Order: sequence, then C-alpha cells, then structure tokens
Amino acid sequence: MGIPVAVEVTRHLGLDQYVILHKTPKIHLADAVSEKRAVDHDRRRAAATFDRARIKDVDGKRVAIVDDVISTGASTGAALRLLRGVGAEIVVIGTLVTRRR
Repeated sequence: MGIPVAVEVTRHLGLDQYVILHKTPKIHLADAVSEKRAVDHDRRRAAATFDRARIKDVDGKRVAIVDDVISTGASTGAALRLLRGVGAEIVVIGTLVTRRR
C-alpha cells in the first residue's frame, strides 16, 4: 500500500527518485540491509529491508521518510535507523494516517 503513496509524494514534490523499504522478504533482496525492529500490518515482528544496490542513492543525501500508516511507530523508527545507518540525512517524516492501538 505504501508504494503508490511514495510515487505520488515524489511526483507532487517535483522529485524524480524514490526508494522503497520492504517489510516482507523478497527473493531479489537476499543480500539486503535490514533493521529488525519493525512491525507488519498484523502487528507481527518484521524487518525493514533495503536493497544494497540503492545505498548510493541515499548515502549523503537529504531524505524524507513517507509511511502510509503509523500505528506504533516501530516501522517508521526502523526505517529511520536503517536509512541513517547507510548514510542518509533524514530531514522529515510524514504519514497519511496515524492509528492508535
């Protein structure tokens, strides 16, 4: 659900590049960078994963984190730690929906 949000936010900001962090295992991300403290949509433990090939796209860059839904903040926090860990400078975090437990 978050990918269309990322595409639209990128387009509306007049930017031409975005990257995706995944919470479910993907066969093409076997060697991904990961941050284990995340929660999936059913509130199960998950890992935020990021394609190593895309590190060059965020290292040393100003980055916005866009999350479609924030319930506990665990996934957004995992994204923040992961992206900082690969050299991104997080300048803003935005969401469409916040939901209490």
